[in-house]
Amino acid sequence: MNRKITSFTSIVKEEIITKPFVEARIKAMLAAFFKANGRYLISNKENRLEFKSEHAKIAKYIYMTIKDLFHIDPRFAYTQVTRFGRKTTYHVLVETNVDDILKSLNISFTNTFSLRE
Repeated sequence: MNRKITSFTSIVKEEIITKPFVEARIKAMLAAFFKANGRYLISNKENRLEFKSEHAKIAKYIYMTIKDLFHIDPRFAYTQVTRFGRKTTYHVLVETNVDDILKSLNISFTNTFSLRE
């Protein structure tokens, strides 16, 4: 009776991360994931990227992809919220070569918006 229901999006995400892709497509997926679930943080003149996911397999894929493509060791962390059931969010934190990674993924924050408009 306690059967876990898997959503369609979870099934699709798991299928995508198990398929082999060429580097250009992997970078495109990583850039899209960052646009949807990532943050660019600037503090104390240090740049940092944070990727977040509620799926452990997706977070592991992001971690391994960054490690393999850019030859760095990102940090891996998680947070748990116990309100209304247990929810775990996984964080992949990149603190080195941030500008090079953004450039390689064709992600730019210039000319995206203006406070004067």
